[in-house]
Amino acid sequence: MSLLTIVQSVADLVGVARPSTVIDNGDRTARQMLALLNRGGKNLAGIKNAWGGGWQILEREHVFNTVVDRAFYELPSDFGSLLGETIWNRADFESVRGPGSPSLWQVLKSGLQTSPQIQETYRIRRIDEATSPVRQMFIDPVPAAVEEHVFEYVTLNWIGNQGGTVFKAAFTADTDVPLFSENLLEQDLTWRFRKAKGLDYGADLAEFEVERDRKIAAEVGATVSLARRRFRLPVPNTPQTGFGE
Repeated sequence: MSLLTIVQSVADLVGVARPSTVIDNGDRTARQMLALLNRGGKNLAGIKNAWGGGWQILEREHVFNTVVDRAFYELPSDFGSLLGETIWNRADFESVRGPGSPSLWQVLKSGLQTSPQIQETYRIRRIDEATSPVRQMFIDPVPAAVEEHVFEYVTLNWIGNQGGTVFKAAFTADTDVPLFSENLLEQDLTWRFRKAKGLDYGADLAEFEVERDRKIAAEVGATVSLARRRFRLPVPNTPQTGFGE
């Protein structure tokens, strides 16, 4: 389904005139549905499950090389959020700790250290908090060698064009298609539209939330549960006895 067909389907459901176009349509209802659909889609694109993941189709891998004596590195242009515990130094076969809190960062940068860190720590921040709109990844200690690093993240671009060659964070053409469930977007737009019009939307919201939780749980093969559990990754271990056997 495309932007146009999603809006037309919801229009039929809520009892308003079905638009023939959405983008650049001067009709107030069509413009409102577009705004609500973009808002709901952005919220859905950023949701997380109990394991810290979201929609697998929005997950990306970013590989970069460090530069000697350079502490900060640009994030991908479509960077939305980091997938936890995925940052690794592939040269040293070690994970990178983080994100470092502001207080820890000042300990590392301003405190007295009797010995250098063995394991790297990262923090995502702006170079100049007052003027820079761009966030970057900082690594401590400052790299002393060129080493390959990797991390996984969630892209901001939850929409594709009709040919699947261009991806974006908001609808710009009637033929644009969302990368995750169109049915879920229809349900989301339905309750949002009814709420915006001052109508009863409770049943629609409840139906949407059940479907949302079911679909996001299915992304990792889980069952729907309100309990949040922290999941530890298995780490290769050496035996306590039998060395060299």
